[in-house]
Amino acid sequence: MRTNPQIKIIPMASRLQAIFAPPVPANRGLTQTTQKIMFTILLALLTLVFSTSSARADQLWNNGDTDGSATLGWGQYSSTLDDFYVPGGGWWINRVETIGVFVNQSATVSKDDVEIVIWAHDMAENEPNGDITDVLKGIKVEVTPTGRIFFDREEIKITVDFDRTYLKGQRYYWIELTVHNQYGHEDFRFLGRRDISHEPTWTHFGQGSISPSEEVFGTKLDLSYALYGDPVKSKFDDFVDDFTYNDGRGD
Repeated sequence: MRTNPQIKIIPMASRLQAIFAPPVPANRGLTQTTQKIMFTILLALLTLVFSTSSARADQLWNNGDTDGSATLGWGQYSSTLDDFYVPGGGWWINRVETIGVFVNQSATVSKDDVEIVIWAHDMAENEPNGDITDVLKGIKVEVTPTGRIFFDREEIKITVDFDRTYLKGQRYYWIELTVHNQYGHEDFRFLGRRDISHEPTWTHFGQGSISPSEEVFGTKLDLSYALYGDPVKSKFDDFVDDFTYNDGRGD
């Protein structure tokens, strides 16, 4: 059964109110109603100031470089999923990088040719939870030849910037990547690795069917990719209990 994460906050309002808005004697200065309004505004401003994300993009997750042992991709109407972990109080993610080869070497890619979907993680089964997904909108894509050759084809790095998306911390997620060519065909083959980070990849076929890489390719494989964004930081972290694990995104 799914449970939503519970956030328990040690009461701090009374302490802050005592510091910033001490009681005012009767008939002197502000009324209690005005005082409470000012305290509420002050608390909101403090939360806005102290709950921020870092100014520069950081690397949230990196599965590592390919070992050249296999490609991931199963032709038309299929995509690849791999898991990642979000620590702390959550992250704003906005960029993903991956590597692979095109079967058709003359293929091109635009921002509309890359599909990115975030899946929740089913803690009980250690697999993607397709009941809770979030489709991310691509903003910009860069395709860069790396100079390496795999499987007689030129390797390229695909970097996609997408809308900033917040993910709660202390839980696993899955990222689903699909790369089309200019004709709408999925002839891009992601480069994989046999050294697994947490869980191996899954393949998403049409009509919602998913299968682990071990069943599709005969061995467990990981996707070579990296995910970037900004960690959420707060001066009030010490007063908030850690998030609990669950198998969904929660509220």
